[in-house]
This record gives sequence, C-alpha cells and structure tokens, in this order.
Amino acid sequence: MAKFTTLKLTAFASRALILFFISATATTAHASNSNDVVLYASKAPVKAGTWNVVADSAAAGGYALATPDLGAPTIAAPLAQPVSYFQLTFPAYSGTAYHLWIRGKSAENSINNDSVFVQFSDSVTSSGSAFDRIGTTSGMTMILQSCTNSGVHGWGWTDNGWCSLGASVYFQNTGNHTIQIQVRQDGLSIDQIVMIQPFWRRIYLCSHQRPKSA
Repeated sequence: MAKFTTLKLTAFASRALILFFISATATTAHASNSNDVVLYASKAPVKAGTWNVVADSAAAGGYALATPDLGAPTIAAPLAQPVSYFQLTFPAYSGTAYHLWIRGKSAENSINNDSVFVQFSDSVTSSGSAFDRIGTTSGMTMILQSCTNSGVHGWGWTDNGWCSLGASVYFQNTGNHTIQIQVRQDGLSIDQIVMIQPFWRRIYLCSHQRPKSA
C-alpha cells in the first residue's frame, strides 16, 4: 500500500510540474525560437455540427468553443466522417516529438461531458507509421478526468493518457498541419490546445541552454 501511494503521489507531482510548464508555454510560445504550438479553439476556421463559440470570462482570451449538453450517448470510437468537429492549422517539424494538451471545461463538472477525439492530417508514430489521421476511425481519446475516481472542476488541462502521461505525436513532413477535434461526449468547452516538446526534453534543454547575450 505504501508503495502504491508513493507512486501515485509521484505521478501527481510530475503532472503538476508539467502543467506549470504548459501554463508558461501558453504565455510565451510565440517567441521566435520556440517549437511549441499554442492554438485558440474559438478561432477555428472550420466548425461543423454542434460546436459554437461562447463567451467565458475564465477562458483564455475570453472565448471558448463548446458543444451543448444534450445528453447524447458517448461515441465509442472516432468517426471517419464526424458530424460535429472543428479544425485548426498549425506549423510543426517532422522528426520532432510533440505532446498534446487540451484545456477544457465540463458542463456541470460531469465526467459524462468531458472528452473528445483528436486526429491529425499527417500524424505518425516515432517509427514513421501513420496513425490517428483525419478520415480514419483512429484517434487520440482526450478525457478531462485524469484517472479513475478523479473529479473535474472548472477549467483544466488534459492529455491522451489515463492515470499517467500519454504518448507523443510526430508529423510526416515539416510545414503546416491540420488538427481535427470531434465530439466524443457533448457538453465540453475547449479554449486552448497546446503542443509542446516532451517534459524530459524540455528539462534537458533548459538545463543546457546558453545564456543570451545582452
């Protein structure tokens, strides 16, 4: 029991530290030397189905993209041709690992309103195999509830892991890419989407970064 508790506390501590880096990234990622990606869901040029822009004073930039809680059943798997989805484009490099985080809020703080599926235009595994692509039935499951028996309260960050960190995503080519987010459960609001280098690489880069010249 003591070992389990220690491991669980370590996981929560690691997640808390990573979320600190994400918050910093959301503020500073527009620097010219950053490979990180910060997207605002409310600015999505492509929206379909029940996704709508809503004003929210607690959301980043004051707006979010949301689906109303209509009590629809949970969709079991990503759809090749979803009815409700939105898309954004972003620049990213090939051969670089990116860890995806989404900031969301569940209607009524319910775990029945807290998840989406995510797909990309040219995502690949670390070995270069295509996966989780738009137009297929493969995709990342992003759930705001971080682990069994965890709750959801207001705005919070989540990745594609469950009780641990999720896997990173790579891209086949350097250039512009498309991310598509489709409904898994209705009643979820999203304000920011962030893709950062994995935590351990960020720690390495920070510890080896040369001081800038005055």
